[in-house]
Amino acid sequence: MKKQVFISIVFAVFTLASFGQDNQMPKAGSDKDSQGCKSSAGYTYSKLKKECIRVFEQKIQLNEVGSTKSSTSMVAIIFSQDKKNAELFIADEKESVILKRTGNKGNYIWKNTTYALSVSDKYVLMKGNKIIYKS
Repeated sequence: MKKQVFISIVFAVFTLASFGQDNQMPKAGSDKDSQGCKSSAGYTYSKLKKECIRVFEQKIQLNEVGSTKSSTSMVAIIFSQDKKNAELFIADEKESVILKRTGNKGNYIWKNTTYALSVSDKYVLMKGNKIIYKS
């Protein structure tokens, strides 16, 4: 009998304590990053578009090449309106990466100190001298 009373008291204490706290789970889409994008709803900030986008909805997506991982990843790419800049959304990077266009018409290459993106009949993304993603 004492054991049942003790369990009932403990249960009542925990129940009452929970009413005094805001223990609600966050609603989907209620979280926002520093740019105001709701990551739980799949949004991330695009520096080029200056708005929140869903990376997985972008038209240009490259697949990982030669991965030894159990799953492969992809890179999404968007271009500025004048095509002078490319923004890469790479899983291994904390934020998007901006590349600047170099080269002549028909032989476009966008690059920074780490990555180079070339386009001929396919998109190819290199890190150093190694192809890491392509379409």
